[in-house]
Amino acid sequence: MAWTQWYLGGWSENQVLASFGVEGLPAACLLELRGKLFSKNLRGSSLRSAVRNAFGEPTRAPVK
Repeated sequence: MAWTQWYLGGWSENQVLASFGVEGLPAACLLELRGKLFSKNLRGSSLRSAVRNAFGEPTRAPVK
């Protein structure tokens, strides 16, 4: 599954990181389409679970 990734600059350059409660880098946050925080502090199995909860179980494209 592809998703958008951002680099927001250094800690002192913006307030976005603090507004989402990011305390260190790298950080993974899952946002809704309108930018509302769905989940944060995601790693490994918690990242997989959050994506499944947001989007459902993955489906496989048919092989041609």
